[in-house]
Amino acid sequence: MLIERDIRVPAREKYGIDIFGEAIRGARENASYAGEKINFINRDYFDFTHAYLFDEIITNMPVRGRKSKEETDTFYGRFFEKSAGLLKADGILVLYSNEQGFIRKTASHKKRLPAACRAVYPGKGSVLSVCNSV
Repeated sequence: MLIERDIRVPAREKYGIDIFGEAIRGARENASYAGEKINFINRDYFDFTHAYLFDEIITNMPVRGRKSKEETDTFYGRFFEKSAGLLKADGILVLYSNEQGFIRKTASHKKRLPAACRAVYPGKGSVLSVCNSV
């Protein structure tokens, strides 16, 4: 998603974060094939810190799998709280997820995020949501 976004509207700096090393290796390979310079970080998103705030966060959210509704609810809550702390006041959060209900429920209760959260691509079973900070 990061490569496609940069092709459409180039970004000055790009960071890719994933806790799984294999995902980072695959992403580096894809970026190399696309001729993209991306800073990849093999780390848990919830442990990530940075010296400045970001204009955008773009993510493909994990599939719920065998997690309970409560675990998924907690995960989305932590994700929105962490993202609020990493985004500029007018930042944008783009989420690809098959859990639109969790996005709506969690986003409406978290600080700063989002002023608006809307589905821009309601796919079959999954949705691309765009959320604006306040």
